[in-house]
Amino acid sequence: MLRDYIKRLYREAAPLLYSRKKFKLFLRRSLQDVDSRIRDVMLSINVLPSIINPVPLRPPFGKSMLVIAPHQDDEIIGCGGMMVLQKDTGGLLKLVFVMDGGDEFHEDGYSSRKELVDIREKEALLVAGRLGIESPVFLRQQAFNDADVSTVAEKLHDCLVSAKADVVLTPFILDHNHDHRLTNFALAHALLNIKDKPRILGYEVWGLCIPNVIVNIDKVMPEKQHLLSLYKSQLKGTDYLNCTTGLNMYHSRTFGAGECKFAERFFEMPGDEFVDVVGRLRNEASGY
Repeated sequence: MLRDYIKRLYREAAPLLYSRKKFKLFLRRSLQDVDSRIRDVMLSINVLPSIINPVPLRPPFGKSMLVIAPHQDDEIIGCGGMMVLQKDTGGLLKLVFVMDGGDEFHEDGYSSRKELVDIREKEALLVAGRLGIESPVFLRQQAFNDADVSTVAEKLHDCLVSAKADVVLTPFILDHNHDHRLTNFALAHALLNIKDKPRILGYEVWGLCIPNVIVNIDKVMPEKQHLLSLYKSQLKGTDYLNCTTGLNMYHSRTFGAGECKFAERFFEMPGDEFVDVVGRLRNEASGY
C-alpha cells in the first residue's frame, strides 16, 4: 500500500539524510527533556543487572495468575511464555486489557476507531482461545491520563478480587510508555484496599527491566511465537515476532552454556512494596 511505502521511505531516508551531519544522533526529542532524576534511573538500570543475579522460576507461578496488559499483544511480548507454562501446569490464568487499542486506526489505514478496536479484540480472543482460557476482560479505555487512574483502578480492583489472584503480571514500572506507566499507577491504587496483596512481576515490552527473576521458556517458545503471530494487525507495522524472539534469545545468556535458548525476565516485588514504590514514582512524576 502507498501508506506503507511512505512510512518505510521515511524510516530509511530521514536517518540517512541526518547522518550526513557531523552530529550523528537522530533524536526523537530534545536532550533538554532528560531530567537529572531520569538520568539517575537510567544509570541504575545499567548498573544493577551487573550486580543482581536473577533467580530462575519454575511453573506453576501461583494458584491464580492475572495478567494486566495495557494493549493487546503486550502480554505475549512480555510474558507469553510464562502464561503458556502457567496454563500447561494447571495454574489458573486470567487476562485483562486496559486500552481499547484504537488510537492508531488512521495511521494504520483503518476507516474508524471502532474497526481497529474490533479487529484487535478479535485477535485477543483468538489468543485466549488458543491458550484455553476464558475470554479476556476488556476495559476499553480510549485515552489514559492521570485523571483516569482512579476509574481504571476501580475496574482493576474488581478483576483482582474476581480472579483471586496471588500473582499479577504488569509492565515493568520504569517502562517509558505512557499507558504502561499509568497502568501501574492504577494497579497500585487498586491494591490499596486488598488485604492479602499478590506478588507483582513486571515484564518487558518497550524497555529492559531490572531482572531479579527469570524463566526458561525453551519448551513453549514455538507456542509463544504462534500466539504473537495471531496479532496480525500489529505485525503489519512492526516485526514484533522477530524482535521478541531475539530478545528472549539474548536473555538466555543468564543461564550456563547449553542450559537455555530462550528466556523471559521479570522484576518481582511483594504487593505492599509495589504499592509503596509506585506511589513514590507517581509523586515524583507529578512534580515535573
